[in-house]
Formats: sequence, C-alpha cells, structure tokens
Amino acid sequence: MRGCPVEQLDQTASSHSDSELTAETSEPTETKQLSFAEVMQLVQEGKEVPGVTKVDIEPSNQNPTPSTMERMLKPWENASPSPDSAALWDLGPGSGSTYLCLIL
Repeated sequence: MRGCPVEQLDQTASSHSDSELTAETSEPTETKQLSFAEVMQLVQEGKEVPGVTKVDIEPSNQNPTPSTMERMLKPWENASPSPDSAALWDLGPGSGSTYLCLIL
C-alpha cells in the first residue's frame, strides 16, 4: 500500500525541532492593528499609517500613443442579414422604443 505524498512531505519537510519553530513564531510584534476610525483620523491629520508602503508615482506628462489596431466591428455591424432570418428588429413608432418582431 502506497502512502499519501502529503504524509511523506510532513515527515521530511522540516529539519527544525518544535522548540525552534515556537521560538521563531512567538516573537512579539510591535504593530498594533488599528481600527477604521483610527486609520481615518491618521489620514485626515496627514500622518503616515503604520504598515502602509508609500508609493512615489508621478505622471509622465507624455501624449498617449495613437492606436495602431483596426477598430473591431460591433455584432450588428459584423452580421450580414440573411433572407431566411426569422427575427427582425423593428423600431416601433413613438418615443424611440424598440420592439422585437418575429416573422414566421
């Protein structure tokens, strides 16, 4: 009977003893989880929020490059009407409403 690969990984996965693992994971963390109100107050006061990396992004102020691809046709532009088509779109009279008219 063959063993499950997960069991084999669990037996050989780590060379650390249990005491080493608990020493690594039990280090005290100095970051306190802030509530939404506390984060909002820091932002309103213009202070830095701990744990958030500040990204320095500036606009390039360059003109966008023109598109080189041909415009794709819309589904109604692409489909050619066939004479034995059963459904036709009929723009009804009135305030621009659209009706579906089936011709059988």
